[in-house]
Amino acid sequence: MIKEFEFDMAFSSFIDGAEYEKTEGVLFNLVLAAFTAGWMAAGGNKKTKSLVKSRYNNSDTGFKIPEKLRKVK
Repeated sequence: MIKEFEFDMAFSSFIDGAEYEKTEGVLFNLVLAAFTAGWMAAGGNKKTKSLVKSRYNNSDTGFKIPEKLRKVK
């Protein structure tokens, strides 16, 4: 029981940390790139600016970083 609590606390700390935020951003951009490639392979047009809303910045998609996440870096 105590080990479960320690695990939960450690995981919560990790999820709230800056390293997870960076990892989540990289993963999001990877999924978006894969989806975009599939979309274009299926005959879809690539928009010049993505309408997908994200907390992360990517020059290809034009995402903006909210002020509170800029401080994390």
